[in-house]
Amino acid sequence: MSAEQVIDLVTDENDDVIVIDDDSPKSSISEDCSMDAASTERMAEPPVEQKPFASQEPIPVDMDIEEVIPIPISNQTLAEEKKNAGNDLYKIKRYDAALQLYTEAINLCPETPAYYGNRAATYMMLGDYKAALRDAKQSVQIDGFFEKGYMRIAKCSLLMGDLIGTEQAIKKFLELDPSNQALKPELISLKQLRDLYEKAANCYDKQDYRTCLYHCDNAIKIAPASIHYKLLKAECLALLERFDEAGDIAISIMQSNSTNADAIYVRGLTLYYSDNLDKGLLHFERALQLDPDHKKAKIMRIKAKQLKERKERGNELFKSGKFKDAQLVYTEALALDPLNKDINSKLYYNRALVNSKLGNIREAITDCTCALDINEKYMKALLQRARLHYNLENFEECVKDYEKALKFEKTMEIKNLLRRPACQFPKSYSSPFASTFSTAV
Repeated sequence: MSAEQVIDLVTDENDDVIVIDDDSPKSSISEDCSMDAASTERMAEPPVEQKPFASQEPIPVDMDIEEVIPIPISNQTLAEEKKNAGNDLYKIKRYDAALQLYTEAINLCPETPAYYGNRAATYMMLGDYKAALRDAKQSVQIDGFFEKGYMRIAKCSLLMGDLIGTEQAIKKFLELDPSNQALKPELISLKQLRDLYEKAANCYDKQDYRTCLYHCDNAIKIAPASIHYKLLKAECLALLERFDEAGDIAISIMQSNSTNADAIYVRGLTLYYSDNLDKGLLHFERALQLDPDHKKAKIMRIKAKQLKERKERGNELFKSGKFKDAQLVYTEALALDPLNKDINSKLYYNRALVNSKLGNIREAITDCTCALDINEKYMKALLQRARLHYNLENFEECVKDYEKALKFEKTMEIKNLLRRPACQFPKSYSSPFASTFSTAV
């Protein structure tokens, strides 16, 4: 058998072809053919058919290989997988991760209402009711018969204190399924919230801020995400002189929404009533820039501006020696806002100084007393009243004022002031600070 016949046998179409990796080492075809020819010349007997070694590589053969093309997965199938994975994460309370998967599902199939519904439910668990409401509304916009969408709109609206939005969503839900009682708790809460709204409004109009605050707290239990009730509560706190609490509420809302005119107004109140007229006025003006029709901000801007102008004008007149004019201006300023106690205490003290300059000692003492009724630790007013009592030879009252001042500030100056009126009393006079003025300093 010739070498040519051997090659034919190896490449016979009936033999199996082994597919190998391209990286495997390959032997030369020409070398195999040379080896087979030399062996034929050396051997006397007829050539024996050679079988290829197991490690010998078969001769490549050209053939058509059908390319495997992957079958594409539809967006709907992939979106369902994302949704199902999100559901699993939701069940184990991994809401942030579930939110991401629902978002991916929405991106794949943006016209599927259930995906928006699931994401809305997740936003609710994360406390982002505004985003939840947006998704719930989108779900019913895609499918007007999507009942769960209306359920979530009702729940979110209620939590945010939106009475009208809650009522409309419940009504639509019941139109689709009149016998469904799923929103019965929300319907009860809606009635309670409407009742609290009316009570709070009536108390506010009557300036019963303490009772209004009570109704606001109850309303917030039903609608914890309500900006309206939070700011009404903050306003009541400010008017009840609980400025730190009121400021905290207003600032937290301003941090999430810097253009909320109501929050800026309430923050202005806390500054205005904390003896910071300039910053309070700036906040009222900012609120009006955002909402030119803000009635409360308009009133407070006028009041703050007038109070600031009269206080400054009175000070100028006092410094220039125009005491009668200063007295009149301070009196006008005191009539502007009886609720602004911090400013009023200073106005009373200023008018006391004017009256003392005019020789109206008793009126000056009365003004000092009014200032101290507002702030009992107002040292300037307390020391001024003690001096006025001394001038009227009311030594007992004078000593009482100096003793009270010494409780607040144990300074050598006050001790020296106390010695003078104390010396006007007999030795039998008993004072907790007797040792202060009985010995030399």
